[in-house]
Amino acid sequence: MKIAVVVIHHNQPDKADSLFEKLSEGFDDVFLFDSGSEPELMPIHVTHTFDNIYWTGLWDKAMALFGKTHDVVWVLGADIELRKSADEYKTAIETAMPFGCWSPMVQGRAHDFMRDAKDEKFRVKNLEGMALAVSKSLIDKIGGKLIGGTNGYGQDFWLCHISRKSGLGNILDGRVRVYHPPGTGYDDNEAHDQMEQFFSEKFGKDFRQTVFEYSSSFDDNLWKISVMAEKKRVVTLDVHGNVGEFVFVMSQLDDVQGVVLTKRSKMPSRIGGVEIKEWTCENYYKEMLSVDAALFANVEGLTEEDIFSVMASGIPIIMRVEYAKPFIEHEVDGFVYQHSSWAVGWIKKILADEELASKLKTAAKNKVDKLNQPVIEKVIAEAQVEAQVEAQVAESEVIPKVSVITPTFHRDIAIVNRCIGVMQAQTVGDWEHIICSDGEKEPKIADLVASYGDSRLKYCYTESRQEGDYGNNVRNEMLKKAKGEYVVFLDDDNLIMPEYLEVMEDAINKDVHFAVCRCLHFGPLQPMWGKPPVQLTGIPPKLYHIDTLQVMARRESLLDIGGWDLEAGYFADGVTFEKLAEKYKYAEVKQTLAIHL
Repeated sequence: MKIAVVVIHHNQPDKADSLFEKLSEGFDDVFLFDSGSEPELMPIHVTHTFDNIYWTGLWDKAMALFGKTHDVVWVLGADIELRKSADEYKTAIETAMPFGCWSPMVQGRAHDFMRDAKDEKFRVKNLEGMALAVSKSLIDKIGGKLIGGTNGYGQDFWLCHISRKSGLGNILDGRVRVYHPPGTGYDDNEAHDQMEQFFSEKFGKDFRQTVFEYSSSFDDNLWKISVMAEKKRVVTLDVHGNVGEFVFVMSQLDDVQGVVLTKRSKMPSRIGGVEIKEWTCENYYKEMLSVDAALFANVEGLTEEDIFSVMASGIPIIMRVEYAKPFIEHEVDGFVYQHSSWAVGWIKKILADEELASKLKTAAKNKVDKLNQPVIEKVIAEAQVEAQVEAQVAESEVIPKVSVITPTFHRDIAIVNRCIGVMQAQTVGDWEHIICSDGEKEPKIADLVASYGDSRLKYCYTESRQEGDYGNNVRNEMLKKAKGEYVVFLDDDNLIMPEYLEVMEDAINKDVHFAVCRCLHFGPLQPMWGKPPVQLTGIPPKLYHIDTLQVMARRESLLDIGGWDLEAGYFADGVTFEKLAEKYKYAEVKQTLAIHL
């Protein structure tokens, strides 16, 4: 599970640095956001700097940066004090999944419902936001944006409301606790006014009760906890990307004592008291004897053989419309559904009506009996041949050793042609050169690339461009699309020596994740007239001391740190490579292999 931990900070550097260091002892991805602090109050460990964008703005940044790449985003105010080791918080989050929102219990300044003394986790209506974690599923539900005022007053309750409405659930975890000291750091009255104005206009003046379902007491904040009586069982054979949908279905079936069988699905060991067992071809007959309904939340990972096997066992099937056509005749041998609420209805119908369930089982068995064994074998054989062809195509595709990424925008075509030329002159040939226009298609550049007739040379473009971005979005997007084991960022107006790729590749080994060469850096012509270029060593890799084209890095290592920094503007290369050096070993190449013009 990938967890992004974000400490948010404004003018409290000592507390922020201390919290960052403690969390880094247990979590791999810890970030420190500064929100417009005074220069003398900037933390040492700051990873991202912004104008003063307050609680809401910082949360939006955290979700935008990590909501797609991580399973959970945990945001803590810098004044939070830990009461357990970082490893214990990490384990608590992992074992509480799935959820929409999660929080440790809070001692000190907090609502009464956040301070119960029991050392266990509770499913609750609402959580406060001072140390709140949200899941990727919930971030997707809200589109990665909070609503309301800048101070964030009430937005934690709104998140919990969306989480409940989506069936994801909110967890208050008494196994781990934090301390929240007195004081808010912002204007209480202004925050309160923001909350009143926005939420009352959107949800009505009684929004605290009607939407937030607010109560100050712990007992009244508890949400319904399913008591799984030993009545019925439901099986899902592949939830794949639809874990959230499946969790919603289970949350609506309080009378289901689940044997939940999964295949190739990342699921926790339990969901709200429902035991999870892994489905395999070897054990399905034994496990399914006591199953009353099969929910196919997603069949992306299933084969036709899998589905035939389930039907042959006589289990009533409930399947999504887009997958059901070859298998299910609605209400004859199973049910089809478009939305998860329909799936809930069909499951309840099967579980409540034994006669209907028996009819569906018989029809399913009869259908499979008509599909004699040769037909099934033919289907399987055809699928195997298709898989072999796909494997052969994949094997025949040349995978480059290095991906070289070049952002461009309205550049003289002769300069771009020169950049292509330095790649064509490399002493090794196992590379791809991706030239990407920033925000629009440039036909002249596309035609230039095509004119080379070199399959290693590729042209593409991004859909939008942001002023002051300096090609950072292009670098990040192309980093995701690149195929090479290593990656180099070569701007269109810069040069590298013919032996650049060969020497830099040789410097990287199993223990070294990136190499740094020396670079001649020419400044603007007029101020630098008659002066020699600055020679950059890039050692140590650090902001203000390293240039974009000095580094060849493992692509997976760059992706692991979150990719190319999108917030640092002109200084993104220094910020990105400094972050890379904090986690991975590097090699110094004492040759001048690059020229920044």
